[in-house]
Amino acid sequence: MEPKSIAARVKVAPPVVEVSSREKARLQALFADPTKLEKHAEYSESAEFFDGAPLQVRTRRDNARAKFELFVQMRQGAESMRTEDIWSADTILSNTKLFISTYTEGREGDIGDKVRPNVLWNLKDDISWWAKRFLHTFNAIATQWHRECDGLIATVCVGEKLEPNDVAEPTKKRKRNEKGRKKVVENAQNDKRATVRVASDSAPKSPDGAGKRRRTQIIPSDDDDDIPVRPKRRLRRS
Repeated sequence: MEPKSIAARVKVAPPVVEVSSREKARLQALFADPTKLEKHAEYSESAEFFDGAPLQVRTRRDNARAKFELFVQMRQGAESMRTEDIWSADTILSNTKLFISTYTEGREGDIGDKVRPNVLWNLKDDISWWAKRFLHTFNAIATQWHRECDGLIATVCVGEKLEPNDVAEPTKKRKRNEKGRKKVVENAQNDKRATVRVASDSAPKSPDGAGKRRRTQIIPSDDDDDIPVRPKRRLRRS
């Protein structure tokens, strides 16, 4: 069954409601002021590249775009290559795959480790963000683009022996942090004292001192692994 034309849909659509005179006056004033129309036209043009992500993500995307465009320019041997030629639908897939694959060459992590897989996944997402805005026909190749880029990243991780983020060995910085935390724990265990706050009883005071509010006591601990515990409040006798 062929889809209905717009004229056929208009015939079966409900009638248009009448617009108020106040709304008509507002529109007349709007179209009489060209400066307002120009301002909102600028909003419409720049809205496509509006990025509401956090600053860290926006900075990462800007850096990814700059690195990708430089990569394509140097690959083609044309440093003055136009931006519209870099983001071409004919070459976006091959350039993206080669850019992500070679990103591990001659590059190390912040502390000397290999590039982590999440860096490659972020590159893929960043390039996709820009490609959707530079290429209006990107949706036509998006399925193939994502499928091949996903397979490429997995292949590179295996071929380059990149450690997954959740099973990788701790980095040097993490090892230093762990030593620091361990030292703090050891110092705390050497101090064989545990502070225990005794809860006050809500029962009325008696001559023998029952029901008085007791102060915080410092109770020595025989075991280094003792953990300060707040005692339960005593139940009041009925």
